[in-house]
Amino acid sequence: MTKKYVRKSKEVCEFILDKIMEGKTPAQICRLYPEQTPDVKEFYRWQAKDLELKDQVSDAYYVYYQLLNDELMQVSSGLASELYPGADFREAEAALKRRMDALKFSLGKMSPIMTNRMVAKQKVEHTGEVGGVVLNIVDYSDNDDKDE
Repeated sequence: MTKKYVRKSKEVCEFILDKIMEGKTPAQICRLYPEQTPDVKEFYRWQAKDLELKDQVSDAYYVYYQLLNDELMQVSSGLASELYPGADFREAEAALKRRMDALKFSLGKMSPIMTNRMVAKQKVEHTGEVGGVVLNIVDYSDNDDKDE
């Protein structure tokens, strides 16, 4: 079966970005929704040509990463009996441990992406004299202020 050619449009890109924020990869999205999305290689070509789209994909991954992180914090701070009411306490503890392990694994897999994103966004300022005190200020905020 040949895949239908899908032209680049705002709607197609938004659809893919929404699915990335839900935790799917571009390859999964293009495979699951062949009528609505281009071939995954074509989508990667779009990113290579369009830096704004590339930033939007990075932001979508960041949103998903933050959702996983928030869920891990919620799960790790709750009691198993509260998170899994009605379950035996041993089963609840085991389910909680499996869920935390899965979240930690997912966050660990995504950490290289997030590290590259943070490094690309950091701003380093250098003040001081040669041989004097050196102060480095690193800003990891999501603030995308451009020099105007």
